[in-house]
Amino acid sequence: MPLRDLTRDSVLKALAEFDELGREPFLRQYGFSRSLEYFIIHGGQR
Repeated sequence: MPLRDLTRDSVLKALAEFDELGREPFLRQYGFSRSLEYFIIHGGQR
């Protein structure tokens, strides 16, 4: 998905999925590893 297609709604849906699955399963599902530089703070959580 190009960055220009990124919407607030899509980010909130991804955050909800992350919360539902948990960090490791979410990262594994999408082929990512833990970030050491960039973080999202949402609802008081990092």
